Amino acid sequence: MRPRTDGYKPAAPFEMIMKYLGLAMAVVYVVIGVAIVWRADEMFRLPSNYSLPLGCLLIIYGLFRGYGVYRKYFK
Repeated sequence: MRPRTDGYKPAAPFEMIMKYLGLAMAVVYVVIGVAIVWRADEMFRLPSNYSLPLGCLLIIYGLFRGYGVYRKYFK
């Protein structure tokens, strides 16, 4: 079997686990942020003046984490 000349090497199992765990956590942060913005008073018993900033912060952080995972593992 000849070695590949295009620079491709398969990912280690630990790297694959970290990639998908990072993606899953990014999605979880975005989903929790949307849930807080959408139904904070019913689900989490948060006052309405805290729900919008906290939800937006979680959504932004989830997007930031997702971009970091994408930049690290998918480029």
